[in-house]
Amino acid sequence: MIRLNYVLANKQYQRDLDRLYGGRLIPLERYVNPKAVILHTCLTCQVDFHARPEWLLTMESQRHDCKASRYESISYSKPIKAIPPRKKIPEELLQQIFELHK
Repeated sequence: MIRLNYVLANKQYQRDLDRLYGGRLIPLERYVNPKAVILHTCLTCQVDFHARPEWLLTMESQRHDCKASRYESISYSKPIKAIPPRKKIPEELLQQIFELHK
């Protein structure tokens, strides 16, 4: 039995899910914002999973696929590029900056 505690709070989000998934996905937790990870259930494959609403709705690689297992769907996801580390300022240049500041 599925407990739907946040039907009114999730009304607009549920409409968006229905438009894309045809009523198969239901959020089980309250929709907070597009980036918040919340629990969903799929009525077709009977799987509960956590996902970001913005990814379920906008990213093709992160959409729920009933045919794929959890581990197969991970391999299809696109890697997220890490921010390159900042270059370290040479010690001599730092000293010059401090001297100019004084």
